[in-house]
Amino acid sequence: MTKYYVSSIIVFLAIIIFSATFFVLMFIVEDSLQLRIIVYVTSGISVTGLGCSFIIFPFYYRSIHYVLTDKEMIVYRGFIQKIMKVVPLRAITNIAVIRGPFDRIIGIGRIQIHTAGFSTKQGPEEKIDGLIQYQEIYEKLNQKIKQLRPMTPLASLEEEDLPFKEPADINNAILSELREIKEILKNK
Repeated sequence: MTKYYVSSIIVFLAIIIFSATFFVLMFIVEDSLQLRIIVYVTSGISVTGLGCSFIIFPFYYRSIHYVLTDKEMIVYRGFIQKIMKVVPLRAITNIAVIRGPFDRIIGIGRIQIHTAGFSTKQGPEEKIDGLIQYQEIYEKLNQKIKQLRPMTPLASLEEEDLPFKEPADINNAILSELREIKEILKNK
């Protein structure tokens, strides 16, 4: 929540500076009715917005809950519109830890979860914001995913243990396998 409070205050200060500029212009320009209206409207909007953000943010962040089971990540959020989202761990293709400048100052992080089914959309399938123990949660999530999807035999081998070293060797191995499959299919 601190991150969003700080962001709200920065936006509030920017609007106040904007309003102060127009306020100064009111004294320079003789017919300042339009400038007064602009100053009053922008000041009113900024104060209202800041007040609403300080009221809404605590309710929103208290509504967020995350549950990590052996097979899925369940995310609950929302105090006006309640949302429950289930992300199967088998569908997860990538996990990212994101830490912006405010996050690093405050000591928090965000985990973004990408899935194969959501790959056509922009952004992650789900994100977990405002985590203090982001690295620990990332490691637990990554460990559970690896338990569900063990590495393939070739991926678990060291580079020197691989049966082929060059790309041409890989292509020849693939071609050989395809020929064997073709021969088996012909005989059926």
